[in-house]
Amino acid sequence: YNVLISYKIKKCYLFTFIYSVLYSISDEIHQLFTGRTGTFIDVFIDTIGILLAIFIIWHVNKNKTKKA
Repeated sequence: YNVLISYKIKKCYLFTFIYSVLYSISDEIHQLFTGRTGTFIDVFIDTIGILLAIFIIWHVNKNKTKKA
């Protein structure tokens, strides 16, 4: 998110979500080759965390804009 904001990308929340979910998927695939188990449930849990983090960032930024 911070990188996208620094380049003034307009849809930074959407791109942050997409990149984060893709990273989560790639991490689970990587785990299949290291003897650990990569599961769809883990991707789902990561996605919930990503959405929560994006919501918190959006909420904080919204409040900063109101105060300014």
